[in-house]
Amino acid sequence: LLFLINPLVWILSGLILAKLLKNAKWKKYCLAASILILLFFSNRFLSNQVINAWEVQTIVPKDIEEPYDIGILLSGYAKSVSYSLTDDYLFELGGSANRLTQTIELYRLGKIKKILISGGSATILTKTISESENTKVFLKRLGIPESDILIESSNVYNALHL
Repeated sequence: LLFLINPLVWILSGLILAKLLKNAKWKKYCLAASILILLFFSNRFLSNQVINAWEVQTIVPKDIEEPYDIGILLSGYAKSVSYSLTDDYLFELGGSANRLTQTIELYRLGKIKKILISGGSATILTKTISESENTKVFLKRLGIPESDILIESSNVYNALHL
């Protein structure tokens, strides 16, 4: 039922209802509602205002007085790889790389004591090396001790093939 939150579904439903209904008053309501929804969700300023209202205000490192025991690093920052990260390969980052760089910065500043990397592989058909396992290799290359790196790498493939 997740598709029901997609604005395009609501717009198309309103347009279809406007076409099918016989009552002229309800046709106008459905058409007007569809146009308003389209205008609202296609307006980047308005949709950003709604999204920003739900976001938690972030803090800067200087605001962290006591170091946290563990900082959680969510995956989704590396480009999809199906190989084990070795000295032969470079760790390629994607559009959400700031998650990783900010975690490393917090660790280096002493704001977090350990890094918990959460994220496996979303592949269903083949078994691959998880992003968290490759990130652990990468962090060790940067000089972060293995004892300070924890991983949680539940792979979809492993869960389905138990």
